[in-house]
Amino acid sequence: VEASRAAQAAEAQRRLRLIDEAFAGVQGHGTYFWPGGAERPSPSAAGGYVDWAFGRMHGEGTPLDTDMYNDATWQTCTSIDWDAVEHKPTLDGKLNVKAVKDMLVKLRLSQCWDPAEPLHSDPTCRAALTAINTSFSMEFDRSLGGPQFANYSVVSWGKHNSWQTGALLNLNYSAKDLVMPPKASLARPTGVVGYAMCDILRTVLTQSAKQLEAGTCSFVAPLAALSHKAPAVAIKLAMRLFWAGTLTCDTGPACPKLFEQQPGLIPWKEPKKDDDDTWHPDAYVPPEQNISVWGSDCGEPDGGVDVVPLQNVGLAGMWTQGVISMWLATNWNGCSGREARAGLLWPGMTKKQCRHNMRNQGGDLNSDMWQCNALFDPAKKSCRVIANPGACYWLSTDASEEWCHRKWAAEPQYHLADHMRAVWKHARKTNQSEQHVMNRLRHKMAKYPYVLAYLDVLLAIGQVTDSSALEVDDIDSPSKPSFTEEMLRQTCRSHINTITVADSFLDGENLGELRSAKLPWWGHGKYVKDDGTIGTAPKDPTECDHTLYLQSCNFDRNEFVLWTWGTTYVVSKEILVGTGKAPHGEAFENTGVVCYAVVADHVTVQ
Repeated sequence: VEASRAAQAAEAQRRLRLIDEAFAGVQGHGTYFWPGGAERPSPSAAGGYVDWAFGRMHGEGTPLDTDMYNDATWQTCTSIDWDAVEHKPTLDGKLNVKAVKDMLVKLRLSQCWDPAEPLHSDPTCRAALTAINTSFSMEFDRSLGGPQFANYSVVSWGKHNSWQTGALLNLNYSAKDLVMPPKASLARPTGVVGYAMCDILRTVLTQSAKQLEAGTCSFVAPLAALSHKAPAVAIKLAMRLFWAGTLTCDTGPACPKLFEQQPGLIPWKEPKKDDDDTWHPDAYVPPEQNISVWGSDCGEPDGGVDVVPLQNVGLAGMWTQGVISMWLATNWNGCSGREARAGLLWPGMTKKQCRHNMRNQGGDLNSDMWQCNALFDPAKKSCRVIANPGACYWLSTDASEEWCHRKWAAEPQYHLADHMRAVWKHARKTNQSEQHVMNRLRHKMAKYPYVLAYLDVLLAIGQVTDSSALEVDDIDSPSKPSFTEEMLRQTCRSHINTITVADSFLDGENLGELRSAKLPWWGHGKYVKDDGTIGTAPKDPTECDHTLYLQSCNFDRNEFVLWTWGTTYVVSKEILVGTGKAPHGEAFENTGVVCYAVVADHVTVQ
């Protein structure tokens, strides 16, 4: 497995060189422009091919508008007949197919070809045109073997298939012996390039990345933040991911088993008011009427029945699953040869299968910091945690709270951490000295460098705070809201961020009223309960369970724009940081909704 991953990494590097060379002419981070919005200041491998094309791209650009499309990217991009596009022999002909041209106009990309337009020289335009031109060239380069993540652009749910006729073989939803999840042979991976370019450009330029039913908020929020702050960079990274299966040299490639997944072929059930539920695609007929459709929490057998698919496809799908795979490979020091550790949902799976496949979907402060360091600011290293120092009460008076943040950021992924602690517990049964136990633990964990680095952090903090490594390991990051106004101001002053919240307020029916009255969510917020009646938020804050992007701040107007689920919410300072202490919480906890933030002052990823 390790030899295979090494070979895969070498191939990814060759493709990255091509990609960077392809993007060599793109200067700047690019402007985020909402389609229709007014301007407002604010050669042997695919990876290498794209890097070559984007090689001269520097900087970010400025958003033009903060609105976004709230419809489904997969639905829009499967409204195009990709066979009609394929039949045009030239790139110019393909771009002038009416459905494609209409899409480009709607995205304002048509202005990118006109030197008289202000957007023509914007890095976002340069990046978008580079992506289109490079993919057209790479599509006909047989030596590349097609895009690594081609299977994530195989989608059967829409008006048209996402693939050109003949590209996908052996797909039969009516077969009596249909095995879940459905699989088909992608005989010609380049047959989905058109759909993939539509999906990538539309997801980035309309900031419409969504987790759908998957519990991957910690991994989709950074994509949204990059799409808004540095869209040209996001497009380049998306091209790397699609063609080379990786994002940067630091992240390494996603694991090979992930490339085999075809989430866009998995049927999903949409509820209808007349109880005549609709399956997508309509060719799928379930073997039993009440077939289980679990949601990501694996709580109810119909928890995944919704107006959206079980998991996303295209850029949002391959980004979240890919980053999870990279994060896990970093922790476990390699890939699994048996399965993709980032699993999928499908109809008819058992609850046990659901729990197994969803076990790695969630993130935490450690994965948020890893993503920040790898995907926001790897060069200037400005990534940092903003959290209430009250959570670090255990520190001695001469120790900085940065030690606390360092501990949280260094923690291994939770399943690896559980494995480490089980071994640690067994080693302590010997009743030997702490040094002996630590030596034994390090010996048992020798094949996991991420764990060894974490143990070094525990020992270093223990020396400063006069604590044992075990005592330091026992301190968790804030689980309930405790963010203060000063922490909110620090986050707003940063260039890019993700924040973690207790998310029930996002279902609020009276957020505007609360903002006007300057009231917190807890004890005052209203929401629609499952039975259709109106409920009131509890007085005691719940635990934080959702990560999103704080897009903009206006303290004078008391308006803070949050991005999540492919759309935005405007909330008040009082909702975010509360108006006082939590009724029954720790001394440092309050009636806000934010637990912590991960921020950076720069975007230096290239």
